[in-house]
Amino acid sequence: MSLTSMEEAFKKSGLVSEKEVAKRETARKEKEQRVKEIEIKKEHHREEEHRYYSQKMEERFKPFDERWKDPKKQKFLVHLLFAYIPFDVARHPWTDRELREKKCCVCGQSLISVQFILKNSEKFFSINLDQLRRSIAGETVYARKEFEKEFGDVVMAVVSPKSSAAFCTPCFRSFCDWLQNMLLRGNQQIQRIVKRRQLESTLSPDQLKEYDALIQLRDVKERGKKVREFLEKAIQKLEEDHQCVT
Repeated sequence: MSLTSMEEAFKKSGLVSEKEVAKRETARKEKEQRVKEIEIKKEHHREEEHRYYSQKMEERFKPFDERWKDPKKQKFLVHLLFAYIPFDVARHPWTDRELREKKCCVCGQSLISVQFILKNSEKFFSINLDQLRRSIAGETVYARKEFEKEFGDVVMAVVSPKSSAAFCTPCFRSFCDWLQNMLLRGNQQIQRIVKRRQLESTLSPDQLKEYDALIQLRDVKERGKKVREFLEKAIQKLEEDHQCVT
């Protein structure tokens, strides 16, 4: 027996007045309405958050999406994919000599190397210490703006040994996220590039030549069988080499 039917029974028996039943029913409806309103607000908040992050993602990916749609600019983006995959080839340049391009290839931001920081280490330390003291004292410190006053609008670079093109750190993060997003979208061209770079970074030059010869076989079944066998042997060899090292 539900609460409502119980109340109805109590009302008929005279144990609970109609006024009390009506009061409880009103309170129940008000509670249900409040719960609904809270759920509506939560859903609205989730939708707003989704729109916000989608917009931010579109802004971050826009430079790469636009280049990918342009056949001429796409060639350069493909070059970057080959140069910076796998991501662990990327690094912060230690010297200005390693930083062959002084501006970000995506946004044009001026770039610096670790050498720049080392040259200005005393000033860096002095500024950071001053900012720390002021922060402890309760002052709002805009570290980036104060850095720009002293050193100009520059950002640490990210470079690859396979390209003279360099990224600023924020654009490189966006580039990595864009690549992962394109893979999730199922972009076959990028999937092939990633697979190729994985092979190039894993196989020896002789193994790569053997692999390239196998994928040229005309018979589809034979090609698939031999490629699988080849990759299984290559993986086994890598595991054996790794065990020997460890």
